[in-house]
Amino acid sequence: MHIRNLDLNLLRSFLVVYEQQSITKAAQKLNLSQPAVSNAMIRLGKTLGLTLFVREGRALVPTAPAHYLYENLNQCLATITTTVNCHLPFNAKQSRRIFRIFAPSLEHSMLKPGLQLYCREHAPMITLEFVNSEQCHYADLVPAQAELYLQDQPGEEQQLRHELLCHDKLVLLTGPCHPPLPEVIGPDRLESLTLIDYAGHTYYLHKRLLQRFWRDDLLRCHCLADALLHIHRYPRALLASWQASQPWIDVLQLKAHIPGGRNSPSQKIALYLCWHEMNDRDPGLLWLREAIKSLMTSNSFNAPSPCAEFDTMAEG
Repeated sequence: MHIRNLDLNLLRSFLVVYEQQSITKAAQKLNLSQPAVSNAMIRLGKTLGLTLFVREGRALVPTAPAHYLYENLNQCLATITTTVNCHLPFNAKQSRRIFRIFAPSLEHSMLKPGLQLYCREHAPMITLEFVNSEQCHYADLVPAQAELYLQDQPGEEQQLRHELLCHDKLVLLTGPCHPPLPEVIGPDRLESLTLIDYAGHTYYLHKRLLQRFWRDDLLRCHCLADALLHIHRYPRALLASWQASQPWIDVLQLKAHIPGGRNSPSQKIALYLCWHEMNDRDPGLLWLREAIKSLMTSNSFNAPSPCAEFDTMAEG
């Protein structure tokens, strides 16, 4: 069979049906009717002389030839798409591109709302697909399936590019009413302290930092300002982001301690944005990377604004 006799649109439909394992879902994703997608799979199967899917109850199960075809076609079409995109101008207001972002579930919950709002205003017709990378292996994602990938380590793969988005460290804060503590607080000593936490974390990395020391008995305050005022007045300790709390340490006469040990890997955290070198010159992905970086440095991802009571104390 010569490639000229093959409708390449059938291959695109096949990839989506394979990923969705449903004609109905694939049709929705392709903006086609169910009969059109079903007929496309029949045509492709006849053209190749292969059975691509079998029915098992309501499920559409790929056959062994379909698995082989998908592995090879996915990479090939991704290369074609990347090559074309690198030479096409990107108009954010008019683009209908689909971008996939792979990240651990916590990064989804922190990044997704802000990025969707940003795109709704600046690129209303693009589609963002967030995929939980905790259920995948990174080597399987780039570049065939993933445009961007968020992780806490720089990419070590040879064909991978990365950029540091943000970094922070966790500190244990105590106020003037708290009994003196050493600079470094080991795990055993940490367990014996009365710790507090605060709700509504707006600082991007704080939640990931805190979850490493999470305890069921943490006293919950309304916001960071309330928590800092609380430890200023009472003999309790607060696990917090260094960047979020640093401006108020001198104002409230707080002391910062190192939790878990000076060289503990759980004390520091960083977040990297990674992409495949094939996508280096893609203007659409460059726009998206800049959008994410813009969000990471905006107020919505920095320390929460102090409440009125906090401001009054600071002025005094």
